[in-house]
Amino acid sequence: MNIKTESGIIRKVKKDEVGVSIEYPAKCDKCRIKDNCYGDSGQLLWIKTKGTFNIGQKVRISIKGSAVLIASAWLYGIPLVTILLSIIISYMFFFSSLIEEKRVLFSAITGLIFLLITGLIFKLADKKNFLSPKTEIYPIKETLRNNNIYYSNTNLS
Repeated sequence: MNIKTESGIIRKVKKDEVGVSIEYPAKCDKCRIKDNCYGDSGQLLWIKTKGTFNIGQKVRISIKGSAVLIASAWLYGIPLVTILLSIIISYMFFFSSLIEEKRVLFSAITGLIFLLITGLIFKLADKKNFLSPKTEIYPIKETLRNNNIYYSNTNLS
């Protein structure tokens, strides 16, 4: 089971969720594309939690690799299938009596309309966290032993 982990700092706390800003590793400072990986847009990752967290607290966030893959399949695969099927079906059946130019144009417009409908459905599903993969959050406790920092994770999610 592949688990992806990142470190971050709690920036905002709400009743049942926390806003975390992800820290990028020091080795990324020299990389040209670090802004594409971690970004510095000030955007927070909101994570639902049952634990108690404080602003400024360091945390470790983990997510299963399979959950990311499934979410990507939903977010990219479903719209792709929707637009392709709507174009093909409308071209073959609904606009078959029109001349070729209008048939292609109306089929493309139909595909875009169905793509917009799919986007609206995803927007509504996102408000209910239907598409969000399960993320776990752990506080990081730093202890100093023999000039080395050791991290211990405590599961509070």
